[in-house]
Amino acid sequence: MISDIFNVGICRYSETLQYSNEDAAKQLIYDYYRNKDSLTNEMIKEVEKQIRSGNLSVDEGIAGFTEEGFDPSCEKLDLITIFDQNHVLAENAMIHLQIHRASYFLGISSTIPHLQRYSSYQKIMQSVPKGEPFPMVNKTLLFKLRDETQTEYDLAQFAAYIGIRSILGKSSYKHTNKDMIIARMFGYIDHKHLHESKQNPIIKPLIEKYLLRYWKDKLLVDMGINWKIYIYGGSGGKNNTNNMVIGDPKKIALKSMIEAAENKKRQRKIDKLKRAQQEALDTVLQQLNKEKSPYKEKRDF
Repeated sequence: MISDIFNVGICRYSETLQYSNEDAAKQLIYDYYRNKDSLTNEMIKEVEKQIRSGNLSVDEGIAGFTEEGFDPSCEKLDLITIFDQNHVLAENAMIHLQIHRASYFLGISSTIPHLQRYSSYQKIMQSVPKGEPFPMVNKTLLFKLRDETQTEYDLAQFAAYIGIRSILGKSSYKHTNKDMIIARMFGYIDHKHLHESKQNPIIKPLIEKYLLRYWKDKLLVDMGINWKIYIYGGSGGKNNTNNMVIGDPKKIALKSMIEAAENKKRQRKIDKLKRAQQEALDTVLQQLNKEKSPYKEKRDF
């Protein structure tokens, strides 16, 4: 699961990076010379095919390195020409470069060929319904989850945290409810989709467990204690309701979030009062119109 998260995160980020064919050619020939483990067997075979056919010249001696650094000028020119004819190799070389740079920028070393990672990413994306939310996760947390022993409840907290982050998005705070958080925790867009979906029999007992009030409340408490999420309402006292406000402490102070929530609550009460008054007024006016005798105009003939 964590490998899938890394694959999706790196590849989604890589698609935002823009480079030229010259950049892609330079990276491809560098990795062919120095880092073949980052290339798939298919890419290596295609490069060697181009070498055998005489379309790509290589320098096995200094392998593209000069006193100024790596500058395979002849190889780059040959590959750019090959790219014009071989669009599959051109596309694969560009994807290879984008994932290489994305991994570097994110500080994640690659243990599999870049195109193999991209193939896994494509399969995952094909299974994701259109419009599904894409929550973010810190890579340090992922490494911790991967390398340290986790209990079921540890993983449940992680999933709940990611679910809450997906609700918040870029906002400092949001109005939501417990059922929405549990739905996002298990990867569903909302509570309705959670109940209407054909649930995986492996995780169905877990869904039923965390829909229980005890476990929902326990998770929410630990979101505040262990994961530093602001939660207001939805847990006892006069605020004993499923509805609540969640906030990001990095973007808003707790006092400001509560003030905003209470102001919105007050405004809803005001709006409700105004609607009730208007409905009452409309009823009174309708009754008065019925009771009033109709005016009959007198005419002379």
